[in-house]
Amino acid sequence: MGEAARPDAVLIPSSCKRGSNSREKIHSILDIAEPALGVDKAAGEHAYYRSVPFTSPDGSSYNLATRDPYDTFLHPTGHPREKQPRYRWEDGEGGIRFGFLIESEVIIGQSR
Repeated sequence: MGEAARPDAVLIPSSCKRGSNSREKIHSILDIAEPALGVDKAAGEHAYYRSVPFTSPDGSSYNLATRDPYDTFLHPTGHPREKQPRYRWEDGEGGIRFGFLIESEVIIGQSR
């Protein structure tokens, strides 16, 4: 993955979760997601956690994180490509998968 290719989303294996409560577990995923997404905190960027029911063919479960608070795993209800994939996925180290939006989109009230 080159420097110019900053992912829009990451899938992080659930096995990476750490902590004794939900808040700690979510933050442990975000601690991995923010550098993987290239989040620039100085510019006000954040990673956003999504609980998605994604399980790979080998049975591993994943957690989704995005740089955009409105992004979802699949195209949302009402979108012309409803329930179809939004991302092209690439494998990374440690089981992390990097997602790149398939195409630029315009969502009502939001532009890209």
